[in-house]
Amino acid sequence: MTAKNNSITKAQLEAIQLEMQGHFLSLSFKWNDHQLTIQKVRVAENKLALALYVDGFTKGSWFGMVDDDTPDFVPVLYRKRSRAKYDGKFVKSVIKNWGKRRALKEWPDLNDKVIYYWPYWDTASSMVRHLKTLKGLELVEATII
Repeated sequence: MTAKNNSITKAQLEAIQLEMQGHFLSLSFKWNDHQLTIQKVRVAENKLALALYVDGFTKGSWFGMVDDDTPDFVPVLYRKRSRAKYDGKFVKSVIKNWGKRRALKEWPDLNDKVIYYWPYWDTASSMVRHLKTLKGLELVEATII
């Protein structure tokens, strides 16, 4: 079911995307000596998402910002997310009270963003687009319940 170079084909990705749109699934892949598992999991009261597990688990320390303890595969495999370091209401009040120049002098990081990595995807199409970027990805098993 794999191509000559042991990577997943476009036709397989399209079939996987259709399978991911179902209610219950478990997909297993092999990538760079790691076993990747994708499952549909509950992330909120009435919300399901596609979760990526590396070698059977996801550590809470892998979530968030990358530091020296973060494994090298986290920025490659997980979804890159960002948010403002300070919320808009705080930024507006600081600029209003101090003026733009003084506010940026006192808080040089006022407009900075925090970048973190997240193992959940909301849609199958966004996850498949991410999977396309991984070289050497092999489908091992697909279980649809």
